[in-house]
Amino acid sequence: MKIETLMRGLSFSECPRWHDGRLWFSDFYTNRVYSIDSAGNNHIELQLDDNPGGLGWVPNGDLRVVSQTQKKLLGYDGTAIYQVADLSALAGGNCNDMVIADDGGAYIGNFGFDIFSTNSQPTPATLIYVSPTGQVSAAAQAMQFPNGSVILSAKNHEQTNAIKTLVIAETMARCLTAFTIADDGTLSDRRVWADLDSSAITPDGIAADPTGDIWVATVSNELVKVMEGGEISQRIEFDQTVIACAVADDGSVYVCTTAHLTPSECLKYRSARIERVVF
Repeated sequence: MKIETLMRGLSFSECPRWHDGRLWFSDFYTNRVYSIDSAGNNHIELQLDDNPGGLGWVPNGDLRVVSQTQKKLLGYDGTAIYQVADLSALAGGNCNDMVIADDGGAYIGNFGFDIFSTNSQPTPATLIYVSPTGQVSAAAQAMQFPNGSVILSAKNHEQTNAIKTLVIAETMARCLTAFTIADDGTLSDRRVWADLDSSAITPDGIAADPTGDIWVATVSNELVKVMEGGEISQRIEFDQTVIACAVADDGSVYVCTTAHLTPSECLKYRSARIERVVF
């Protein structure tokens, strides 16, 4: 195993997704969406007038981008940016990470409160669902800072259709929470996929591993691989805080790290990196 640094000088790299042979990610405080290949060649894919958050793609190939402070879901067709949905009625704080299902439905987390205000208190958040046609609804209530998210798919011997499971990192509850996804996008059977409190792990971004385990960014100097139930099967140490991760087609793991967390420090020091773990 080796760790390679592919890109430096970012403000706060987050919400990485592997797509079409490249890593795509948001750089919060420069309002940019980048892509980068395994050799470190990077490209600015999009410049917004707000902090970009979660990324994903819908069946027609358009990119979806969360506009954090404006609380919108945006689309990009390669030429023009357009609004898909207004999330402000359900978002209690800045909108954040997102995962998109195969049919184009999007599950979007938010902070639940103003995390940067010294006077605010943590408040439960609503997980937001945007249907493939752009309709907005509450997917789940009372979530403790819903953050990184993945969709797992599996079949059992009694069913021909894949059972789809949404797994969300609840950062302030120190757990990974799972739901069963119905055909219409609604969620049921809320359960703890992995309790991380006893391991003192605060989950941020997550990524599904081909083994069925989940890589978890810990908001510390570790990236860990977690089995269902909470057992830690692997730990990888970095020299900066690990914020988010994504798994490439070849099994390597791309990791967003930073030495600074507040917006002003992130813009001043530009310590955020894109790193890659090669096995």
